[in-house]
Amino acid sequence: MHIRYDLLFLDYNILSLGSIFLVTEPASKNYSSILFLYLYYTGGLCLLAYILITIFNFGSRIQLIKSATELESKEEYIRLLLNSVGHPIFGVNLSGKCIFNNQSCALLMGYDSNKDLSTTHLNIHFTDLNGTKIDMLERLLFEIKKNKNVHCESHFIIDNLGNKVPVEIRAYPNIKSNKIIGAVVTLQDISERKCQEEQIRYLAYHDSLTGLPNRRLLIDHFEQLVKETGGNEVFLLYLDLDHFKTINDTLGHSAGDSILKVVALRLLSFKPRCYNISRLAGDEYLILVNCKNNEQLKILLSEIIIEIQKPIQLSSQQIITTPSIGVAQYSLHGRDFESLLKAADMALYKAKEDGRNTYRFYHNKMGRQELRQLMLQTDLRLALIKKQLFIHYQPQINIKNKKIIGVEALLRWLHPNEGLISPTEFIPAAESNGMIIPISNWLLGEVCKQAMLWKKMEL
Repeated sequence: MHIRYDLLFLDYNILSLGSIFLVTEPASKNYSSILFLYLYYTGGLCLLAYILITIFNFGSRIQLIKSATELESKEEYIRLLLNSVGHPIFGVNLSGKCIFNNQSCALLMGYDSNKDLSTTHLNIHFTDLNGTKIDMLERLLFEIKKNKNVHCESHFIIDNLGNKVPVEIRAYPNIKSNKIIGAVVTLQDISERKCQEEQIRYLAYHDSLTGLPNRRLLIDHFEQLVKETGGNEVFLLYLDLDHFKTINDTLGHSAGDSILKVVALRLLSFKPRCYNISRLAGDEYLILVNCKNNEQLKILLSEIIIEIQKPIQLSSQQIITTPSIGVAQYSLHGRDFESLLKAADMALYKAKEDGRNTYRFYHNKMGRQELRQLMLQTDLRLALIKKQLFIHYQPQINIKNKKIIGVEALLRWLHPNEGLISPTEFIPAAESNGMIIPISNWLLGEVCKQAMLWKKMEL
């Protein structure tokens, strides 16, 4: 710009000099004419140069103003674009200083939406999952300087009011002229996602009807209790409601669900004496107890039975339900959860067999009985097909005249390995596995055939 001003000043001097020559009378007329023409054209050229230079300077100024306006317009567009993005965004240089941010970022950190965070130390807003303040920007820039993208979720933003917001953090290198000059960081509020994940996690470990822990959480608590106590004095209680199917069939499943909820609340009243109370399925509950001795446990069992059998008021009537409970002890009856559950289930079966509304402790004899029962139920399905069942006819005699007045058909089972098995043993097995109906049909058919044969023989 100084060079152009000097040219203008030079042009002005030439014009002034020409004017002087114009007003000075020449010594010679010819010489004067020539000089006049020279000065005339020279002055004209200088004036033209001056005009062109002025136009050029004016155009340059217009171009500069236009460029500045376009730049300002672009910056406004970028600012508008950043603020229109729902996710908080900010940029930092390699020193960790904020160089730009959008309104969402300012709001997330508890500031006014128009707050410029360039003077704010952003690290004060970042904590880990434990609430410990961390130098997040240093961690991000450490990876950014390696030209790597960064992604992490296990952090919180603490705003100016102390509110904790879980965020997902993503950072990208900010590159200019093939050189990393900083990072662009985006934050996403994942509170809703975390809430949904927590709900899914809750449903995965809890019963949806009663809100009690389910089997999966019970196993976790069992392992934790065994680890804490060494397994000593750990008991598993298997509780089942007596004749609950009848309630469902007569009053409906809605009434049954109401009863299950009431029972769950009554069982919860025994915490913390019970380490864990879970619903297994249907009307079955599992209770994990850490008890010093059997006598204390028996008192607890009696109290549970008394509490459960209290009347339950439904909308139209009162219902009384009773529990049967099987008890197994860790280490003595099993050293893992499945073994302990199986033992408690056998003890529950014994409580049902002994009249219900009571409890029974597992003992080793039950295991042998259950194994025997399982063998009989399995082999009995093949006994009918392989014709191992037969009928023993026992005559009925009139004592007065010594005549046969009828016969009694007695079912017998000749097992290929066990020999004759008593009906008192295999009939209950047939009732348990559902074979009693096909066996009864076969027995009735065989007896009728034999009766027709005797009639033809006129016996």
